[in-house]
Amino acid sequence: MRGRLLAFDRGSACRQPCGERRGVPGRAPPAPGAAHMIVFAIRSIGPSDHPAVKMLLEEAFDGPGEARLTNELRADGHVVLELGAFDADRLIGVVVFSRLMIEGPGASFPAVALAPVATAADARRAGVATSLIETAHRQLIEAGERLSVVLGEPEFYSRFGYEVERAEGFSSPWQGPYMQAVAWGDAPEHGQLHYAPAFDRL
Repeated sequence: MRGRLLAFDRGSACRQPCGERRGVPGRAPPAPGAAHMIVFAIRSIGPSDHPAVKMLLEEAFDGPGEARLTNELRADGHVVLELGAFDADRLIGVVVFSRLMIEGPGASFPAVALAPVATAADARRAGVATSLIETAHRQLIEAGERLSVVLGEPEFYSRFGYEVERAEGFSSPWQGPYMQAVAWGDAPEHGQLHYAPAFDRL
């Protein structure tokens, strides 16, 4: 992962949602101007959507890194959930959760990692990323997932229940003030975080 912020960009609000800064997993920058209303539907991403996801990620993150990461996560079978927001037939947002393992003394625990999340430039500040993450969380909980981690802006991710304190007992190359976790049930509070191998190839 080379220290990238999988779900965020320090100075903005999007992998988190949208165009995060390179080097960490998670957040995107807010678009200028006031929030605006967009009507959109959220559904699972399928193979026919992959070209649109690639284009959106390349535009949001100003390069091929996140698009390549997402494609490799799919190819390796490590995507747990991938949702898209659609304005009619146009993809305006995407969020990906991949399998992450927490290794403790004599046991491994399956969790998920949020990254990337992105929103089209003309659809930011319209609640797209928030709706994607909230919808994904509900589906993950229904599927029995019990813990999610994200590396991103605490101010943004705290609205979804992520806490820096909940991740402080874990070990990983990205531990620090942007590593956060949310638990939806009994889950480890300590252990080594192992992201999917695709992150190491970034």
